[in-house]
Amino acid sequence: MTAYSVEGQALREVISARIADVPAFSRTLAESLSALSVAYPAGPDDHPLTGTRAPNLEFADGDLFTLLHPGRPVLLDFTCGALDGRPVALTGDRPAWADVRSALIRPDGHVGWAA
Repeated sequence: MTAYSVEGQALREVISARIADVPAFSRTLAESLSALSVAYPAGPDDHPLTGTRAPNLEFADGDLFTLLHPGRPVLLDFTCGALDGRPVALTGDRPAWADVRSALIRPDGHVGWAA
């Protein structure tokens, strides 16, 4: 694809057109190239979210990625309604997270554990 051959140029044109015309292809390609689509295998008894990348969950007073900025894991406990004294109220439509009561998010943004 990076060759300056006729074939390489044709492939670039096809890929560029798909990126522009097919949003799902563009997203899949971006996630693959940026490694955002990486998931780690979970054990048979683990929550289905374990090993997947956490979305940037929005809370009443901020978001998950801001909490991860210092490079430390973050334990989310939705049962007590607070994180470091701040309210933890998940906002937005996150059906996969509807039954999550607690989750440990690794510094790389992947779910290390969920229940």
